[in-house]
Amino acid sequence: MSLIYRDYDEFLSYIKNTGRTVLAVSSSMLPRLDGGRFLESLSGIADLTVFSDYDPNPDISSVDKGIEIASRIKPGLILAAGGGSAIDVAKAVRDRYEGECALAVIPTTAGSGSEATKIAVIYKDGVKLSLGSPRMEASAIMFDPKVLITLPSYQKRSTLSDSLCHAIESMWSLRANEQSIEYAYSALKGIFAYYKAYLAGDLEAAAKVQGASYDAGRAIDITMTTGGHAMAYKLTTMKGTAHGHACLLAVKQLWDYMDEMGTDLGQAQRYRKDFDEFYGYVDLKAPDITTEDIDILSMSVNKERLANNPLMLDTEELKLLYTRMAEEST
Repeated sequence: MSLIYRDYDEFLSYIKNTGRTVLAVSSSMLPRLDGGRFLESLSGIADLTVFSDYDPNPDISSVDKGIEIASRIKPGLILAAGGGSAIDVAKAVRDRYEGECALAVIPTTAGSGSEATKIAVIYKDGVKLSLGSPRMEASAIMFDPKVLITLPSYQKRSTLSDSLCHAIESMWSLRANEQSIEYAYSALKGIFAYYKAYLAGDLEAAAKVQGASYDAGRAIDITMTTGGHAMAYKLTTMKGTAHGHACLLAVKQLWDYMDEMGTDLGQAQRYRKDFDEFYGYVDLKAPDITTEDIDILSMSVNKERLANNPLMLDTEELKLLYTRMAEEST
């Protein structure tokens, strides 16, 4: 189980006692943490190497580069500071690096839940890979809600949408159990109670949705994702739509269709009204999707990933859902 920190001094003490050689996976966030004081303090207690050569949807080649650096510097700790991409790269590097080291993360979005899972989403030649291993579990997590306040509006809305979809999908997942439903319930309670205040810049609300995102991640770590995420991945790579944005669009169409088909969605159904209100409030529109796009998208969905969905979908049904999504964008 991960150690949880909410104070930078305590977190720095953990780092100091864990590994004096640190490989930090981060792009632009590291110098901004705690007003710049965290990086200054970290540089004072550790031999620090920063790796930032990865994309928002990281390719396996980025992981290979990180492993090369780790093999050279032999870190006692890999530290990820950023959103899901930074954390996923760090987790994959830690898993494939032959040496022993701890993994600490500072999530800077309330969305991916990657800090809570033992899975990393990495791409190879544009195709999504889900890598999973016990070594991807974070040794320690530092939660700082202040990093969420200055995020761009679109990033706040899309990442929080990812958390919401994690919680909803885990509730209707065929793998749902008592523990995952408890985590999902806690996540949905926090998101629906605080998302408006969070999007308006309230710090207390930011802390609440940060905790909710973590709970959603813990839920999806048990159940895995379902049809919503399966439909979203190609939409992200084809159209450049943020992952959480794509997930929200897909879950909306999927939920509508499963309702039409009379699918038993368990306890998720009690949150339909709240979901619809959230969907309208965040106002994330579908990108321009052509008829040719629909054919490509429907053929790209990994059928094995649909096996966890309460309703199995064939290619024609997927075409229908993407068509409806396209119609909403016109």
